Amino acid sequence: MWRSDTLRLLMPELRYDTSDAEKEMRINTERLIMRIGEQQASCFLAGPAQYLIKSEAKTDFTSKLKKIFNEAASISYLLSTQRTVMRCRSLHDLAPFTFNGDCPQYTPDNLVRYEGQEERLKGSTVTLMVHPLLEVYGTDEAEDYSKSRVWAPGVVWFDNGEA
Repeated sequence: MWRSDTLRLLMPELRYDTSDAEKEMRINTERLIMRIGEQQASCFLAGPAQYLIKSEAKTDFTSKLKKIFNEAASISYLLSTQRTVMRCRSLHDLAPFTFNGDCPQYTPDNLVRYEGQEERLKGSTVTLMVHPLLEVYGTDEAEDYSKSRVWAPGVVWFDNGEA
C-alpha cells in the first residue's frame, strides 16, 4: 500500500502498545484522507482551472496539486480531532471595531506606517481585515474553555484618510 509522506509526518506516532485493530483503523483513516484529498484535487482540475493549465505541464502540475490537497486534508483531519475549539473572527464579526496597538489579538498590516504613529492610530476605525483573527479555546486536556489563546493575530488596515 502506498502511503503519503505528508500523512506520516502529520499523524501522531503509534505507541508501542497499539493493538492490531487500532493499526488497521489508522491505515483505513489514512486511506480515506488520501482519497478525499485526491477527489478534491480532481474536482479542482476538472473545474475552471483546467483552462489555465497548459497540457504539457499538466502531469507535473497534477501530482503537485494532489500533494497539496492531501496535505490540506490531513491537516483538516488533525484539526477536527483536537480537543480545543477554534474561532475565526473577521471584521464582520467585530464591526464596528477600533484599533488598540496594545491588544495582542490584532496587528497592523505591514503597509500601515504604525511606528511613530501609535497614539494617532489608537482608536482608529478598522476598515479592512487582511487576515482574520484565529483564537483557540481550551487545552488538549479538555480544560479552560473560557480562556482564549491567539493562534494567529488578525491583520488590520485603516481608511487611507486615517492611516
